[in-house]
Formats: sequence, structure tokens, C-alpha cells
Amino acid sequence: MRRRDLLKLIVGVSLVAVMAISIPLVSGCTAPGPAPTPEPTPTLEPTPEELETFTLKGNVQGVAGGSDHINIFKPWADYIESATRGRCTVDLYTDGALASWGETYPAIESGLADFGFFWCPIYSGMFPLMDLWSLAGFPANELISNQTQLDLERKYPEIIEQFSEVEYITSVVCLRQDLFSREPIRTVDDLKGKIIACQTDKAAEVFGMLGAGTTVILGPDVYMAGQKGVIDGAIGGVETASECSYLEVLPYHIRLGLTSGAGVCAFNKEAWDKFTPTEQMLLKEYRYELISNNIRGNAYTQYELYAQVPLERDIVWSEEDMRNVKALFRPLWDEWAEEMEGLGYSGKDILKDACKWLEAYTHG
Repeated sequence: MRRRDLLKLIVGVSLVAVMAISIPLVSGCTAPGPAPTPEPTPTLEPTPEELETFTLKGNVQGVAGGSDHINIFKPWADYIESATRGRCTVDLYTDGALASWGETYPAIESGLADFGFFWCPIYSGMFPLMDLWSLAGFPANELISNQTQLDLERKYPEIIEQFSEVEYITSVVCLRQDLFSREPIRTVDDLKGKIIACQTDKAAEVFGMLGAGTTVILGPDVYMAGQKGVIDGAIGGVETASECSYLEVLPYHIRLGLTSGAGVCAFNKEAWDKFTPTEQMLLKEYRYELISNNIRGNAYTQYELYAQVPLERDIVWSEEDMRNVKALFRPLWDEWAEEMEGLGYSGKDILKDACKWLEAYTHG
């Protein structure tokens, strides 16, 4: 009897022990959840061999072999071909062979040109925020002005949004423009009554305020106007003056630096879509090289041009004249800001920040 009771006790204890162990295990085993979603397989870009080859037409200013061609546009074309690992071939059209200087933007927009560089002041009213760099007496040197423009673009996206009809790569604030003349113009009073060729309406307005007669003539046509004697002088950056041989017909160089302007490098939309996302990223990153090449190339050109001018023909106005002239133009800056406010842009803030950064980079 005792043995039978002992056996029952042993069996009972064993069952309790087994249940004590198995119940937590069973209770912890829930129904299996859904299978994890597999990671999407990355879409690999086709290799160059799998992509079509194509040719792009670039419309650029200047002459083949000139400063801009050597320092800016040819390196840009070479980079495009390199970024596509040779599947894209670039043909550069210079000196108006595809579209004239003043027709470059519509040529890019329409697809006549696949990419190019256009100067915003030519297209009055189309890109009003870029007129900041055409304000008389406003721009600093190229390096400081371009850094300020980059800062403005980061803070104010509406600057780039102006160019929605093309694929914007970068802007380039150009060299401040000097005066080239047939006779010496040593003071602001000497300018009165002279006929000065300007490249934009804005520049013509500026020199009209100084008492000059003005006419709008683009860089390539200045040489003939000077040769025929229909103008007394012309405004231009040294890169334009060098490539268009201003000094041959307008031998005096007056260092004014009152006016400038910004240009833009852009692609036609359909041409841009031919690039892969990786290629597009590489081309966007080249913007800093475009700016740097422009500054470096213009510095070399400026040095070479100055070396051609004898000291007696290299003229600098007095500090008093320059101070009075710049004071005359300061209200134009505020007028521009008010005009931008009327168009719905943050004109006053843009002008305030631009002045702040120009001063900081100049004196910092």
C-alpha cells in the first residue's frame, strides 16, 4: 500500500514539474507573425554600353581659342564628356555660329542649343532678381560677388526658380566693367556729351545719369562702331574687351568698375533628361568649377589686358569723383528692392543680406 502511494506521489510530482516547465513555454509561443517584407532590389543604372550615345550642341560666347573658350567653355565640354564616360559628345558653337549672344537663352529653351551660357542683363525684365548685380556701384570683385550670390541662392530659392523653363546649373557674376575710349576721359565732367556704347539698358541708364549720350551695342559689334567713329567709348568687362579687341579702336582704359551683371549656365530640359541621375548629379556639382574657372580666367585676361595699356592711357578717376558718382547711384538700389517687393519677392531682405555679406567678405 505504501509502495503504491509512494509511486502515485512520485508520478504526481513529476507531472507537476513537467507542467510547471511546459506551461510557460506554451504560453510564450504565439502564432507566427507575417513574413518580413524583403528589401527592394536596388535598380542599377545601365552601363555606358547599354545606354544610347548622343551629341549636344553648346552655344557659348566669344571666339574659338579666346579666353572664355579656353578657360571656361572647353573645360566644361570636356567635363560633360568625362561625366558620361564618353557616351555624350559635345560640339561647341562660338561667335554666334548657332545663336547670337542675345539669342542664347531662347535657343536653349527651344532646343536649338542643348546648353549654353547666357547673360541675364540682355533679357530685361525676364530674371528681375538677377538685376541686383547690374545695379551701378553695387558689385564687389568677382570672387566676393560670386560667394555672395551662392549664399543668396541658398537662402532665397526664388532666385533659381526664375529659371524654371531650363535646367539651371549655376550663375556667374561677371567682372565689373570698365570704360574704353577714343580720347582720354579723366573726370566725370569729361564724360558729358560723349556717346558711350553700353551692353544693356541698365548700363545706358547709369551713364546717362552721368551726362553721357548712350547707345546699346553688344560686345561683338563694338569694334566696328569704334572703327567707324560713331561712338566715343564703350563699357565692357576685360574679357569682352580682350576678345573683341576694344583697345585697337578705343585705346584709353578708364578703370571705373561701376557696372556688372550675372550670367547663367543652363541646359535645355529635354537634353538634360538624356543624362542618368548619377550623371546629372556630377554635372550639378561642376557648378563650383565653372565659377572658379571664370574667376581664374578673367584674372589672367585682366592681367594681360592691363599689360597692353601704356601708363599714360591707363586712367583712374579721383577718389572724390568716384565717391560722388557712387553716392548718385545708391538710391537705385532701394528702388530695385521696392520693385522686387511689388513683384512678390523679398527684395528688401535680399538687398540687406547681399550688402551685409559683401561687406563681411570684403573686410572679414
